[in-house]
Amino acid sequence: MRGKEVNLVNTPGKNARLLFVPPGKLGDSLISLVIANNLVREGFDVTVRGEFPHQLDQWLPGFKTGPNIDHDDYEKITRKYDLSIIDSQAPNLQQGGVDLRPNLARHSAFFSLAHYETSLDGQFDPQTLPAEFQRTLQPLVPHHGLVRNHQDLSASMVSHTVQFCRREMNLLNADSVNGIKLPSEIQKNEGLAKKLIVISPTSGKLKKNWLPNRFIALADHLHQKGYFCVFTVAPSETASWKRRLAGRFSVADTARVSA
Repeated sequence: MRGKEVNLVNTPGKNARLLFVPPGKLGDSLISLVIANNLVREGFDVTVRGEFPHQLDQWLPGFKTGPNIDHDDYEKITRKYDLSIIDSQAPNLQQGGVDLRPNLARHSAFFSLAHYETSLDGQFDPQTLPAEFQRTLQPLVPHHGLVRNHQDLSASMVSHTVQFCRREMNLLNADSVNGIKLPSEIQKNEGLAKKLIVISPTSGKLKKNWLPNRFIALADHLHQKGYFCVFTVAPSETASWKRRLAGRFSVADTARVSA
């Protein structure tokens, strides 16, 4: 997810405050930050509300971060920003039989990497934007919120996301950087910075995963070459992976990785 670094565009018309709510899963959340980071590159003031980005806030210096938004707080919090951009599968949007998305869609832009509710398209009311930012913010609202382009099945999800930024959000200079940077304390330790590898062996769908033994074999291979490998998994998977690794490699949750 690395690419050409671009200086921020600090033009007065782009000082709008944006809220970005990513998916709840670690991998999808990090991929979706490509969108948020391209907004930062254009000079927007972006706050990301999601558990994983918030735990990794030291690694994401370009954003303000906060934890997941509670179900009852979505309406109030989204109204505090000039524009909210929300993954349609974000945590707590649907709870107790109440789906907040139809009402939020009037004043919030929705997207999703792969599982999108097409009924949300076309619901945004431009008149809900602040008058002083309307010309700047309206082009950011996608006409079609699905990021994955089913006409190009060979492209990676990151590539789909970059193209979505260009096609649907008019971010014509979008690149694949998601904003992650090594914290200063790690940068100072050049040996660790060059040799530290974090392995995330699981995903939201079991069929997408490599066999666990393949990840362990990869870690063994990297260890033999002098790299320090740390596994990071969801809290519910930590115990099983600790047993599987049997002390050969450590398992860190995202809070520890960000420390």
